[in-house]
Amino acid sequence: MKTPNTPANFSRVKRLFLPNSSPTPFSLITYICSICCEISTSSHNCDNVNCNQHSCFHTAPLNYLRLPILPQLREILAHAKELNFQQQREFSPDIEMMNDIYDGEKYQNIIKNEKGQKFLTLIMNTDGIQLAKNSNSSLWIFTFVINEIKRSESFKLKNIIVGAIVSSASKPSRHQMRTILSPIVEELLVLEQGEAFEVKSLGDNSFIHLKTFLIASCCDKPAQSLVQGISITVVIKPKSKKKIRVFPLVSAHQQQPRLRTNETYDIFMNTYEKERFTNNNELRDRLRGHIGPCGLRSLTYFDVGTSFLSDSLHNIYHGVMKRLLRLWFDKKHQKQAWSIRSKLKIVDHYLSSIEYPSTSTRIPRCIAKYEKIQS
Repeated sequence: MKTPNTPANFSRVKRLFLPNSSPTPFSLITYICSICCEISTSSHNCDNVNCNQHSCFHTAPLNYLRLPILPQLREILAHAKELNFQQQREFSPDIEMMNDIYDGEKYQNIIKNEKGQKFLTLIMNTDGIQLAKNSNSSLWIFTFVINEIKRSESFKLKNIIVGAIVSSASKPSRHQMRTILSPIVEELLVLEQGEAFEVKSLGDNSFIHLKTFLIASCCDKPAQSLVQGISITVVIKPKSKKKIRVFPLVSAHQQQPRLRTNETYDIFMNTYEKERFTNNNELRDRLRGHIGPCGLRSLTYFDVGTSFLSDSLHNIYHGVMKRLLRLWFDKKHQKQAWSIRSKLKIVDHYLSSIEYPSTSTRIPRCIAKYEKIQS
């Protein structure tokens, strides 16, 4: 990546978690076959006797470094200075304004069902990092944040949970993604039953039984499509005339778009199981974009539709912000009251005076080239 102080390759990443490259009791390196997508303990051949790579790997497998969540949770809770359990004291069904995740319907539903018991909630993110410009090799990192830690602290590296790191020669397939998620989901199901934790912020009564629930996932669209099991987002070339269909917010009295939910997912997956070997456009239309199972469906409070959040990078900075840039600077709007096209050079002067961190590998373009801004 040519960035100072970053690991040069996957072997260096392994050394950070596995000193001397030998697995500790809390981590495990396995390999995911590129053909049958099953997990193998050997780096030389697939454990599946029915796979044509059982004798040896002809196509490189995915390197899968699995890091259990529970010991990381214990470490974070034992040192976190402040956790917000106050919001869990009372169920509030009629919240008119959302100030934080605690005000959301999903969180309030957990408060109602847990009946006064303290709990933890997680948000998951996964994304691929290209190791070099001219290479398809990538690292896929699966991370979690604890919502009950205040926002200014929860995203600090010391409070981030790393569930897995995957090294691959190309982007994982949906089948491989389900294999990656499977052991993570198994552990999350155990954590839903509750574990005893030492929580520093509780003072004298620091030992407490807490259930932990994954309630949301925030990824960019390509990563989301792999996790969710839906059609991948198609990248439209700049000169293409194709349009992307969007659903803007509409007034309450108007017909609302039908949302993806666990209920609609179950209906479509029932059809998928019966007819998945049928390859035709009519079936794809009936599945409404679903092209495979989602590994997160078995979690209690995770909805495979509404629990996938919009990420700010692609939906705000690239979507909303690029639209605003066109309104402000585009020639066809220059006579409108909101246009600041005449001030473009002044804006560019102030933006060019910003000093960026030394780790920034790409400095933003001149604002006059806003049409080429990607995010």
